[in-house]
Amino acid sequence: MKKLYTLLLLLCTISALNAQLSSTWQKLPGAFGYSTTWFSTTSGNNRAVAYNPVTNKIYVSNVNDRIVIVDAATGDSTGVLASTTTSGIGGEGFKFMKIRVTSTGQIFASNLATGSGNVIVYTWANEAAAPTIAISLAVGERTGDSFGLSGSGSNTVLYFSGSSNTKIYVCTTNNGTNFSNTNTITGITANAASKAISPVSTGTGSDIWIKGSGNPARRISSTGTVLATTTDGTGNGQVANAFAMVQYIEAGTKKFIVCNSSNAPGNGVETRVTDVTSETGGTGNPPAFIYSNYSVVNLSSTLNTNANGTGDIAFKINSDGTYTIYSMITNNGLAAYTTQFALPVSITNFSAALRNKKVQLNWTTTSELNNSGFEIEKSINGKDFSSIGKIASKALNGNSTSTIDYSFEDIKLSAGNNYYRLKQMDKDGKTSISNIEVINNPFNSSFVVNVLGNPVRDNAVFNVKSSVNRNIQINITNASGALLLTRRQNINAGENNFSFPVNQLPNGILFITIKDNDSKLTDSPIQLIKN
Repeated sequence: MKKLYTLLLLLCTISALNAQLSSTWQKLPGAFGYSTTWFSTTSGNNRAVAYNPVTNKIYVSNVNDRIVIVDAATGDSTGVLASTTTSGIGGEGFKFMKIRVTSTGQIFASNLATGSGNVIVYTWANEAAAPTIAISLAVGERTGDSFGLSGSGSNTVLYFSGSSNTKIYVCTTNNGTNFSNTNTITGITANAASKAISPVSTGTGSDIWIKGSGNPARRISSTGTVLATTTDGTGNGQVANAFAMVQYIEAGTKKFIVCNSSNAPGNGVETRVTDVTSETGGTGNPPAFIYSNYSVVNLSSTLNTNANGTGDIAFKINSDGTYTIYSMITNNGLAAYTTQFALPVSITNFSAALRNKKVQLNWTTTSELNNSGFEIEKSINGKDFSSIGKIASKALNGNSTSTIDYSFEDIKLSAGNNYYRLKQMDKDGKTSISNIEVINNPFNSSFVVNVLGNPVRDNAVFNVKSSVNRNIQINITNASGALLLTRRQNINAGENNFSFPVNQLPNGILFITIKDNDSKLTDSPIQLIKN
């Protein structure tokens, strides 16, 4: 009787886990309308899937043939991405091995270099735009099986590796269009990053999840140090080394990896979501973990041979805070699964609008849990954000299941692009970051100054735009008006960036005023937060 009770408890537990990941739609080759011309059961050419948050479309590749546009809501194909037929783009081999899309809708597609040669990446500003070459990277080994991306615009970072490769190439840009190889992570275990690269955050200092066939999923630092690794889950219900793909997802304070794609019977059509929030307590060097299994789903078919163990994963954050995972398994089909994990605060309709030389920010929450409030952050380069205000939660005790509207007004605009995002703050101190909204301010000012990366610790970094050459005086005072630091700085007409140390200043809120000779250039003091 005890054994029967234990078995029933185990079955209930498995059922609860699987209920957390429900099937939205599935498309199998041929049987559900996907022409075997572009989604085959045998060719092995469908290698990539990517989600565009701007158009709500999915892109699925057929190597050397085309990139098909798919409706994310239904899984139905709606067209082909501009100039992706063989005649419309370069003659290099293995085009469209991987596709990635930024949060602003810029599309990237990479090819494969099977040995010494060039990894070529094409980019589209949008679905209707003609492609251009973002980078042609000369490599000496197989590269391009795996392709990762983080950030957007001038903050976009591209990552490349491949089968048997022991390197990850890191490429950056100054304009969001032209890229160069600025760093190479070396010493990677051969094949460890051969199929998937998924950055944890933006910037070149981000940790990275990597995966290759026959290898565990690994989280590595930006210098290649292995920080965590999964234990081979073959036969024990965990992430199997036979999987090829890994995609990192962060939902508030929870962290997940999604894995799929294998040629092994039993997990070859499987998509597995695993909770990796607790990355402590592992043993060995590097530490090996058996993470909490979250949910498993399978395509509704038997395994079609997928000799290379290839496929891909993308995801979408829904308006109710849940996630939709798009799982593509080569030769076997494409499916959409909806998770039940959600952000502690579900933010929808975050928008920015320029009105009467002011920016109006609006957003809505559909639910709040333990919410302290929101910090509004701004940047002039899309990378370095500073706080410009805070708004407390309107929900009773920070908890709500009803719709709540919020707004904030920025009256201090810079000429050109102004970037905005929300930092949602829990009462326990944990935070999550929203998407970025961009406003272009066409109004010109003869003098504009911004402090980058505010709050600051050791150095204050300034961005100054001036219509003429100037020699300015920068004064920093405390709340009582006492002068703490003064400095003179030559400014050229145009855009200027400079920094100076402030580590000797006291912590707290300080105030900056700027003069040109005896004329005040700042309408009101600029707040500097020193910590």
